[in-house]
Amino acid sequence: MNIDNVLEMAWKLVNSDFGFAMVLSVTAFIINRIYAAKPQWQIYADKYRGTIVSAIRQVEKTIPDNIENKHVRRFDRALKIVCEGIARAEGTTPNAIDTRAIAEAINALHNEIK
Repeated sequence: MNIDNVLEMAWKLVNSDFGFAMVLSVTAFIINRIYAAKPQWQIYADKYRGTIVSAIRQVEKTIPDNIENKHVRRFDRALKIVCEGIARAEGTTPNAIDTRAIAEAINALHNEIK
């Protein structure tokens, strides 16, 4: 059996009904895997929803409305509270990439509860 026979047999298999169905199935599986992947912030939003929402509500109560840059201060404090909570829960401090994802999760959940 030489390489020409193997390639001819593979070509016949791919061009059959079964081969065509297999190529379509593998392609659909790959596309499904690509589109089904959640962004990192959504994973944090789902996993730590309670911590994030309680941090947002706590910060809105503790930081008054009449100070300068209240939104930045509230966001910064909420991010610190959530990172501390995650550090206590997982035992490690979130790195810069995880902190960015947590910040996006805080923004998304804050818009959702408004």
